[in-house]
Order: sequence, then C-alpha cells, then structure tokens
Amino acid sequence: MMAVRYQDFYGEGERELLLDEVSELRDQMVQFLDGKISRQDQDMSILTQEAGIISRDDSFHLELENTHKELEDCRSKLKSCMAINAKLTSHLIVHFVE
Repeated sequence: MMAVRYQDFYGEGERELLLDEVSELRDQMVQFLDGKISRQDQDMSILTQEAGIISRDDSFHLELENTHKELEDCRSKLKSCMAINAKLTSHLIVHFVE
C-alpha cells in the first residue's frame, strides 16, 4: 500500500512540485533574513548617529554652561573693579581738591 502511494506521488510529479515549493520557500526565507539583517544594520546605524548627536548635544550643553559660568564670573569681577575704580576716583578727587 505504501509503495503504491509513493509511486503515485512520484509518478504524478508531486515530488518535483514539492521540491520546487520547498526551494522557493527557502529562497523567500533567505530574502527575508537578508532584509531583516539589512534593516537591523540600518537601525543600528541610525542609533549610532542619534547617539553621536546626543553626545554632541550634551557636549555643547556642557560647553554652554561653562561659558555662562565664566561670563558670570567676569561680570562679578567687572563690578568689583568698577567699585574699586569709583573709590579710587573719589579719593583722587578729594585729594586733588584739597
């Protein structure tokens, strides 16, 4: 009985049909996996670029904060110098007038 089924299966060309279908499915699987790997590579590339942007943004933000602190320090020193200048000027005027 099993031999008859095999002969029918083989004789009617179903074996070749199934082999073709398996081959086609294998090709589709390879294309799918290649596409998936390609998308993963693209995703990784995008993430790497975004990480670089974030890193540069963080670096820029840190530099901006440091520059702001330096500006505030300079502003404070300028006020102090202006106050000293005003005192010296008033002392000179007092001594010059006398």
